[in-house]
Amino acid sequence: MAKLAVCVSALLLLLAVLSETSPPAPCCTRNYKKPIKIENLKNFTIQTDTDMCNINSTIFFTQKNKLICADPQLPWVIRAMNHLKKQR
Repeated sequence: MAKLAVCVSALLLLLAVLSETSPPAPCCTRNYKKPIKIENLKNFTIQTDTDMCNINSTIFFTQKNKLICADPQLPWVIRAMNHLKKQR
């Protein structure tokens, strides 16, 4: 009986650990319009229009670990994304 209790306890602990969710991904609610210097950017990701994030956006990560949301159709955003892709 003790072995069963240990097994059930271990299983519950494992399920609790596995059910932990990761922190939510950044979600842009509006886009920044002014161009950002490419030298200040280090990476980017794409956000699509979903239930939680209601706009399409390019999320830039700056050298100072700040997030900047921008309209993916703007010319400066396209240039910045192409530049960062070449650096990968």
